[in-house]
Amino acid sequence: MRRNLFLLVAFLGACHPVPPAEQAKVHYRQGFMLMQQGNTGAAKTEFDRAVKLDPGFAEAWCRLGMIIASEDNYTDAMVCYRKALEINPQYAEAHYYYGLALLAKEDTAVAVDEFALAVESDSNHIPSREALASYLLSKGNYDGAYLHYKKLAFLVPSDLNIRYTLGVLAYYTEHYDVADEAVKVVLEANDDNPEAHLLMGSIMVQQDRYGEAGLELEKAVNQFTARGDAENAAKAQGLLDKIRKSK
Repeated sequence: MRRNLFLLVAFLGACHPVPPAEQAKVHYRQGFMLMQQGNTGAAKTEFDRAVKLDPGFAEAWCRLGMIIASEDNYTDAMVCYRKALEINPQYAEAHYYYGLALLAKEDTAVAVDEFALAVESDSNHIPSREALASYLLSKGNYDGAYLHYKKLAFLVPSDLNIRYTLGVLAYYTEHYDVADEAVKVVLEANDDNPEAHLLMGSIMVQQDRYGEAGLELEKAVNQFTARGDAENAAKAQGLLDKIRKSK
């Protein structure tokens, strides 16, 4: 009976062969699982099988490129990313990883273009926004970086580093209400943060909230002093002294 069942399954399989595209999906899923487990060698084999079975499988080309890039072979990785983008020009993840490979090859200008294309394809693609914001910061373009961090704070509201950076950029670009809101969230999560108290005090000075600013700056002075950071304690004290003299 069991032998007859096996023969029946084999017969049905021969009559209804699995299409190559479906086989490719099986290899892709297997490769993705292996990749998550850290078995990149086996994952590479599965992704390679997937693209051979279905050359139009953009996601498989991208994952194959990621593994090849992890081997420091950026030239071949870029070939994979370009394949993925030929198939799907709006594939944000492929643009992003192509940009990273270009950065590794020190082609910064083209890499930035790829990050921009990723954001254009998917406005919620967080890594590409972070990459663009970092580049703009390095070039002193605070207004441009501010816009990206404002979006990032919306996308990842629990990330306090993003919130703090947004506060800094909002302060320097004179968006004081946005800065106030961002730093308030940081301090609500951890009040023992002299940098955030100093920033909040500076923001409140610009908002003419001198009494509240003084309280924030006093906290900054005390916390910097407790940390043994005399230089920043002096900065906070200097701003506090200016407020008191202006009264």
